[in-house]
Amino acid sequence: LTTDYFALCSMKDEHARFVVDLVDSGTIRLHHKEGEVHYDGELTDMPNWAFAYALALYRLKGSDADNNEGDDRSDAVPTYSNRADEALCAALTKFPPVLELLLEKNEVDVTGRSFQRDWPTVLSHFRMLTEAASKARPSGSEPSDADSLHHRAMATAAGAHAIKIFVQRSHKLWTGDDVLQWLYNGCASVAAAAAAETNDEGSSSALKPFTFHPALIRYMSVDPSDYEDAFTTLPADANPLDPALVAPALALDPNRRRLGRRMPRGGGGGGGAAAAAAA
Repeated sequence: LTTDYFALCSMKDEHARFVVDLVDSGTIRLHHKEGEVHYDGELTDMPNWAFAYALALYRLKGSDADNNEGDDRSDAVPTYSNRADEALCAALTKFPPVLELLLEKNEVDVTGRSFQRDWPTVLSHFRMLTEAASKARPSGSEPSDADSLHHRAMATAAGAHAIKIFVQRSHKLWTGDDVLQWLYNGCASVAAAAAAETNDEGSSSALKPFTFHPALIRYMSVDPSDYEDAFTTLPADANPLDPALVAPALALDPNRRRLGRRMPRGGGGGGGAAAAAAA
């Protein structure tokens, strides 16, 4: 849940390339077995890895000039820049709740409009996606038995845990002005593609409720507070002599094993000579 964060916070290309290569290789997959059912997912089925993969590609876009130098074919190799844009759009489509939480954590003004960014317009689309998911019911093609509904609810809760951990750990990686502009461009592309798919009835097929991969259930018991980059301290008005605070620290277990004192070898301090004289 945090490996991607530690790789990207170093700000080194080699570590960004590690993230990209790890995802592209498909070496690591998500597995979870619930009863007789086995779920198998990709690394990018986790919100943190989906966004980390896109950000790693974005950081490597400076390598495009070196890779395509002397190559006259514009479509010879997919550039890091193009791959980053595609990966970002995929992450935003797969995990729409991340956007607003990420912007809120970074205290980005999403109420104003400018020539470069119109956050209120693009955020409305992602809010509709999040709201549609909260009200979603299984379609006719999806299993609707009690176990399937239970697994879906557990995956949703686990996905919310993963998103919270990602936002509170990795939000600082998304504060750069260039990164925010790239993030906005990706959001605008997703919203524009959804608007283009609007059918005759006025509803958009892109508003199909998103679902978390069931393999995320393995993280159901994870406590997001364990991944906070902060230490819990006593409040300023707390009484350090409060019995409720002092008692646990002074609790004495009479059955606790004593720690014996080890005598130094050779009888340091004259102990060995005294023992010899006594003999």
